[in-house]
Amino acid sequence: MSNRSQNNGMGKGLIWGAFFMVVILMGVYVGPHVGWMFKGKKRPGQNGESASFMERLVDTYAASLKSIDRKMRQLDHLEADNAKLRAELDKLRVWSEGLDKTCRMKEGEAKTLAAKKQLEEQTGSVAGRTLAQIDYRSPESLNSTQLFTLAVSYFKAREDEKASVILSQLAEDGEDPNLRSARTYLMAGVSFYRLDHYKQASEYFDKTLKTEANADNLKFHAQARLWQGLTALKLKKPQLAQQWFGELIDHHPKSPEARWVNSAQAKNKEASRVPAHSEEP
Repeated sequence: MSNRSQNNGMGKGLIWGAFFMVVILMGVYVGPHVGWMFKGKKRPGQNGESASFMERLVDTYAASLKSIDRKMRQLDHLEADNAKLRAELDKLRVWSEGLDKTCRMKEGEAKTLAAKKQLEEQTGSVAGRTLAQIDYRSPESLNSTQLFTLAVSYFKAREDEKASVILSQLAEDGEDPNLRSARTYLMAGVSFYRLDHYKQASEYFDKTLKTEANADNLKFHAQARLWQGLTALKLKKPQLAQQWFGELIDHHPKSPEARWVNSAQAKNKEASRVPAHSEEP
């Protein structure tokens, strides 16, 4: 039972208690003075006025009783109305909480969708990872040569987040210009490809192809063209992928990459898996 119901019950009890106290006091103090009326006698000195007094007295207390009863019924009605109002408020609260939860869920879904869209625009994949998302920093105590050696070990171990951090650092602003090479660019591109950051990977493959086409770099150029074709497939650009595969065959017809592409096309397979030797530049 609520506090309001308990208070109303106590109020009713106090009203009825007061009423009965009035009746008792009337019996004690007024009864002896009006008892003669019930015996059929007249009050001395009033000459018939006693009947009028009794009527007024009875009418007064009858009216009081009716007024009390009416107010008690009104209190009952008010209590019932309050109960209905509380029930409606409870329903409204539950509805409001449900609506708030639904709104938060929709807001969260909208934010997630927006984040995925932004990530896809940035990387070319909803699962892509950027450097800003990678919680790794290259060791400051190592020189460029040592960093490259560490990056190669991470690359071969498929620890692509660490490899991409070090290789991109060496490729962009490394102290040793000799490390800004076709091999470094290619490994950086492959690392980002494995992280589903296809747009960044494509940029590094482009940088690989912009290096001098000498005997040392030709195998890296062949691999870069292969990876460009694979990247185009991931970006859902099949025509561009065919262009890269065709360029690979034209420029490097005897390369392992060209033989693999010819074999895949002859078997009508999607060239989605790179040959094993191209995983380790």
